[in-house]
Amino acid sequence: MLEAAANPPGSEDASPDEDARPDASVDRLMAFTDAAVAIALTLLVLPLMDGLFSTGDSQTPTVAKFLADNSDGLWSFGVSFAVIAAFWRGHQKLFQRIESEFPGLFAVDMLWLAVIVLVPVATAASGRLNHDRLQMVLYIGIMVLASVCQTLLAWLVCRSPGSLIDPGDPPVGFIWGGVWRTGLFASALAISLLYPPIGYYSLLVLLVAPGARVAVTRIRAHR
Repeated sequence: MLEAAANPPGSEDASPDEDARPDASVDRLMAFTDAAVAIALTLLVLPLMDGLFSTGDSQTPTVAKFLADNSDGLWSFGVSFAVIAAFWRGHQKLFQRIESEFPGLFAVDMLWLAVIVLVPVATAASGRLNHDRLQMVLYIGIMVLASVCQTLLAWLVCRSPGSLIDPGDPPVGFIWGGVWRTGLFASALAISLLYPPIGYYSLLVLLVAPGARVAVTRIRAHR
């Protein structure tokens, strides 16, 4: 009975592996990914809501007390929100070049998404628990993994030009951009481990990315 419900009449010819179909649209995969990323962004605020309620239990709750008690949580929220938004934007631009799915795309996209939805967990830990090296490895390490997965996505897309809207224009720049971004996250992790007092402020090295990318582009253009 369950098998009959799962396979209604007329579905016998449907392929069991839609991910491998050369004509499979990426629209549903993009919609699912976008929804999951939106949920991850929303979850970031939950620790701050807990902090707001706990502040309300005091005799003289004030906004200043809330900000002081949750300074670490506010910082990690801001950083995590910006990082997830940046990852999503890059993911969106990459998928806008894809016309149809190809083998491996779904699996790697789900791997990337699994890492992204772990960011709220690491964010809550960084805002609530005492800072130590393991916590920094968890928080920044997740960002390194997300960057690696997104770079792998770009590499897979470049290896499947037949699935692109413009087969003659593979997104090679996304690969180099991903390698550069991964290096920055790895550098931030190394700095935070070598100099623990710096902590999560090591992520400020990411601010050099836009200027450095422009400089590299100009140097390559003048060659």
